Amino acid sequence: MITNLLEAGVHCMDSLGRSWKVLDTDVVESQHEILEHSSSPGFMVRGKVQSTWFMTDKLHDRNSTWQPASSYLAHYGDVITIYLINNSDSIIELSSQEIIGELDVLNIDDIAEMDCYKVRKYTAEDLFHVEEVHNPPQSAIIEHEKKLTSKIDLTNIPASIRTPYIKMMYQFDHIFDWNNDKIGNIDIMEHTIKLKSDAIPKRVRPYRISPLETESLKKEIDKLLKLGIIEKGGYSNWASPIIMLKKKDGSYRIVADFRYLNSQSEVMNYPLNNIDDLLDALNKAHWMSTFDLRSGFFQANISQESQPLTTVVCSLGDFYFKKLPMGIKTSPSVFSQMMEQCFHELINDCIIIYLDDVTCFTNVEDPEQHLMDLRRTFTCMDKHGIVLNPAKCHFF
Repeated sequence: MITNLLEAGVHCMDSLGRSWKVLDTDVVESQHEILEHSSSPGFMVRGKVQSTWFMTDKLHDRNSTWQPASSYLAHYGDVITIYLINNSDSIIELSSQEIIGELDVLNIDDIAEMDCYKVRKYTAEDLFHVEEVHNPPQSAIIEHEKKLTSKIDLTNIPASIRTPYIKMMYQFDHIFDWNNDKIGNIDIMEHTIKLKSDAIPKRVRPYRISPLETESLKKEIDKLLKLGIIEKGGYSNWASPIIMLKKKDGSYRIVADFRYLNSQSEVMNYPLNNIDDLLDALNKAHWMSTFDLRSGFFQANISQESQPLTTVVCSLGDFYFKKLPMGIKTSPSVFSQMMEQCFHELINDCIIIYLDDVTCFTNVEDPEQHLMDLRRTFTCMDKHGIVLNPAKCHFF
């Protein structure tokens, strides 16, 4: 349950990998105090603003004990306000100037008509059909519990349902990526990039990169090829360059510069969820479990006719995306709609969704009911090919 909320002023740094540091903090006694200030400058907002900050990760080294109340923040100057939710019963101190997360900038254009989807047909099988409970032998339960504890904190699992919980996790083991070598495949729809009527194809020249970056580029390209995220392409009239961004651990990640493609493609009309509504849905929750999709956007598919538009060019040749990449201006809205299509019968009943963050909640005190809600959530994920990152999943 939410015990308190912390208001923190943070300072924004450089324009690509943006770190945010605590400047000052103030405990907010109730959610109502926050909601009353929801229209004030500096409060987190979602939707159509010219410069919106996107949190790329949960808080560093906090095991998600503190969680941001929103993944999107409006930018009103050099200092912005965020709200952190403390889900524990303990007091946690944040030091001044401590780096606690990262921000990226999203430029959200004016809303236009929504007609850039091709929806796949799927069977009318009952979404909430629960398979016969699998009863593994005791030895398998013990081994699976060891596997779970290597990635997931089980200290909050009530003793009365610990064994049924482990059995459920055993049954749905395949929806978790334990070795960072699996990607999901959301099958409910594909995304088609709709070009403007006067769009002009262009191959943007590749950016120069250092020999060290080239070595890292090859490793990342090989990984993306192995996971089926990209594919070696032939010649395309569209090509975007690649940027190599250095991470904190010294490794690199690939970022495609789709700015020209974005300028030639149309926007779509599908708003992100309202953070106020999400907070309201959790008001009476007795139990909450949170899930993070492994490389969320990459679990969504790009239609075959749109794949050549996503071609990226580098010293290793041309490659096109088969999965939805970050950097395409419609990606957040596309992914949001896909997730709502997958979970539409569960939303506000036992789950809320914000992009690739899923929260399962239960409004009664009985932990067995929360276990049932988790099973419904996992059944839905399994049905639609969703894969989770176990290290970022938190139960009860």
